[in-house]
Amino acid sequence: MTRLKKGKPWLYWLLVLCVAALVATPVLGAEEDEPGPPEDDAVLQAAAEAEASAESFWQLDFDVCIQKFYDRNANGEWDAGEPFLTKDDGWEKGWAVKITNNRTGWYKYVKTGYSLQFGWPWWQRSYTVTEMMPAACGGCQWVASTDTSAVVTLMCHPEHLRFGNYCLCDPCGRTPGFWQNKNGEAEFKKIGGLAIVNALPLVDGSGTVVTPFADYAAFRAWLRASNAGDNMAYKLSAHLAAMALNVAAGFVKNPGDVGVVVHGEWTSITDLLAAAADLLADNPLTEPGDPDRAHQGCVKDLLDGLNSNCTKVIPYDPCCYTFDGLCFGKWFPPAA
Repeated sequence: MTRLKKGKPWLYWLLVLCVAALVATPVLGAEEDEPGPPEDDAVLQAAAEAEASAESFWQLDFDVCIQKFYDRNANGEWDAGEPFLTKDDGWEKGWAVKITNNRTGWYKYVKTGYSLQFGWPWWQRSYTVTEMMPAACGGCQWVASTDTSAVVTLMCHPEHLRFGNYCLCDPCGRTPGFWQNKNGEAEFKKIGGLAIVNALPLVDGSGTVVTPFADYAAFRAWLRASNAGDNMAYKLSAHLAAMALNVAAGFVKNPGDVGVVVHGEWTSITDLLAAAADLLADNPLTEPGDPDRAHQGCVKDLLDGLNSNCTKVIPYDPCCYTFDGLCFGKWFPPAA
């Protein structure tokens, strides 16, 4: 052996590694082709913990770092400025992830930010990592923007998994029709709606600026007659007015902190309102064939969807989430 070590040191170390592989192969329960005697949960849990200890003892510099990011612009990729939801960042102690040993079927739940370390022999380590989805919280629903599961087979380098999610919430808007009925009239007068709409560059079918209105009746008549048949700016004006009133009335809350994705960028409702006003000021008459008509129509459709609650908003910051009923850090046997 001494001559082997001196003559061909690589072969010597290869033999050492092979012997170590035979000695240090941890097992979670019996293999399917070698059924053992019945074992209760305590014994099986001890076996799982023994495997974890063996992995720690025979640790190589290979691991899997699991991260969850808030995909604010819903593009399925992490972008600079998007926060990670980890226990270290204070986000409800992290996001729940399920790790399943593909060889044994045993699984456990951990929180994001967790590093799954692999022991010797590393080629036997294959895991499925699956993110858990919380129930709706505070009127918002979490949506996955990336694959929710990944299979990890250890190679000669660390693995890095990132799962992306974002929140979808109801904007709680009111349509232009609401602001024409008696309930809308009462709310309009309550919040001082005349001053709100008169501050906007609203136009009619001919592209003429119609503000300031003399009273609610004049505003209601203009709103009722709005259509996009000839002048897209008229219909955009109607939805701009409705959203401005929705914000002032508190139906749509925190307009600077909730928004939609426009051309791949998260855009707040506040910015959307400003963009609509700028479009109207730049071109108050956009009939068919006008190059600005499509752009105005896009913004009109966004405001229309928000006013009617058909379009959900994405909060700038992550919404609430909980994972009740999960036991973290303990290995569980596969379901029968």
